[in-house]
Amino acid sequence: RRPAPGGGLCQVSSTLYCAALAAGLQIQERHPHSSLVGYLPPGLDAAVSTEAWTDLRFRNRQAATLQIRARVQAAALSIGFYGTETPEWEIRLKASPPEKRAGWFYTVTRRDYFRAGREAFSEIISRDRYPAP
Repeated sequence: RRPAPGGGLCQVSSTLYCAALAAGLQIQERHPHSSLVGYLPPGLDAAVSTEAWTDLRFRNRQAATLQIRARVQAAALSIGFYGTETPEWEIRLKASPPEKRAGWFYTVTRRDYFRAGREAFSEIISRDRYPAP
């Protein structure tokens, strides 16, 4: 989304997470960071760590296989999912602006499904909180 220093592996996992959401994949495990990150809006990040036993896991619910393609060009990472089936929906991700309450920032992330330009349905993906600085 936005160029930013830092991130490392978590910046890669967050990019993969957003690609999986946009592809309509089922998220089986995802953890937000313990604080806000500068490279993605709150709610669209995915922390991974062997020390904290956090991982990112997703599942393809389609009958067709998917291929994950990652590319780095001009220091920018892009990740996409490719398959043999034509996507049934146009998917848009929406993270609410962080709302500050009692020393925390709260956000809700939704995945909206569109067909023929009209919203068909929406689902809440996550409700996250981050400590306010």
